[in-house]
Amino acid sequence: MTVAILRLKVTLDDVEPKVLRRIEVPADIKLDRLHLTLQAALGWTNSHLFEIRARDTRWGLPDPDWPDGPLDARNAKLIDVLEDAGTRCRQPPHGVQSASPSPTTQISTMRRSPA
Repeated sequence: MTVAILRLKVTLDDVEPKVLRRIEVPADIKLDRLHLTLQAALGWTNSHLFEIRARDTRWGLPDPDWPDGPLDARNAKLIDVLEDAGTRCRQPPHGVQSASPSPTTQISTMRRSPA
């Protein structure tokens, strides 16, 4: 049995010099876990709300005081998002104006045999 692994190329928008990370994640990673993985890869401290967007759909952590907010990122898998939206996703900063750059993620698939 092979395990589907996605190789992500993450670049930060509007930053000089260019910041680039390549990470590999399981295709079935939940979006909230992907957020934490990106935080670690970029050396960030997970100190802001997040929102992952693909086309016209948004995922994040729901807030009962914000009924039109994002879908629950704890319930969505990356592979399902890609099948619905294509192969380019963005995870911009969320909320008030932020000095933080937003990562752009390009995704390619690969297969890895189990160890």
